[in-house]
Amino acid sequence: MISPIRSMGPLAPARRNGSVAAQGETPQTPDQVTLSKGPNGPEGPDKPRPRGSVLGKIARAVGLTVGLSTIGLVGIGAVVPAVIQHPTVHIAPQNMTALQKHLSFFDQNHDGNLTRSETAQGLQKLGLSPVRSQVTGSLINAGIGVKSSDHWYDFTTVNLSKIHSSKHGSDTGIYDTQGHFVQSKYDELWSRFDQGNKGALSQSDIQAMHASLSTDKVGDVASKAEFDLLMELAGQNRTMADGSSQRVLTKERMQQFYDGSLFYQLAGETAPF
Repeated sequence: MISPIRSMGPLAPARRNGSVAAQGETPQTPDQVTLSKGPNGPEGPDKPRPRGSVLGKIARAVGLTVGLSTIGLVGIGAVVPAVIQHPTVHIAPQNMTALQKHLSFFDQNHDGNLTRSETAQGLQKLGLSPVRSQVTGSLINAGIGVKSSDHWYDFTTVNLSKIHSSKHGSDTGIYDTQGHFVQSKYDELWSRFDQGNKGALSQSDIQAMHASLSTDKVGDVASKAEFDLLMELAGQNRTMADGSSQRVLTKERMQQFYDGSLFYQLAGETAPF
């Protein structure tokens, strides 16, 4: 009679700590065993992931998206204009609107088409670093070129004859819908926001102006970016009535900003108008 024990064959592998060691393998020690999760596992019910790790992944994803988008804009601005021909648009200085004069400084070859690389060159003349000039130039041209470019697939090249169509919300209104200078709006800006009649706009004055003129989020971002860059490029330090030193935009420089002569002056060049 065959023994019942022998008929069962080799003994089943030893079960230890919730895992089964296969034949020929060294049984796992407790610190090597992966504990099962779930309602019946040794650790009990699954625990939710810490909130911080999820937010961190989202932040990294957003940062990567913004970074890749910026790189893409720089790449598009560098490649597309090189293979696409734009008709030359000659606008005599005496026939330019104030808004066209405002941007004419950046039109390096005076063909009426403002490319991303030309904007970058102009910003570098005004004191920005080469890398920052490239990135900022791409963002500026992409922002205004969406409505004023000749081709949707070359939205970083701006046609200056269409620049008036790129006006955004939360604007001062100093340029009208055709790009002409509006003196009454300019005077209103100073009467409303030059606190203390000091003949200059401080950072707090400009913040109050943004809050008062706000009409939409996109316009808010565009307007703030424009004045932040203007303050950096053309702001001047002035001692205030309380003895503090603040960076301000003087009335003279603001007038030059809107009539188009400011960038030429800052770069040490003569305006052609």
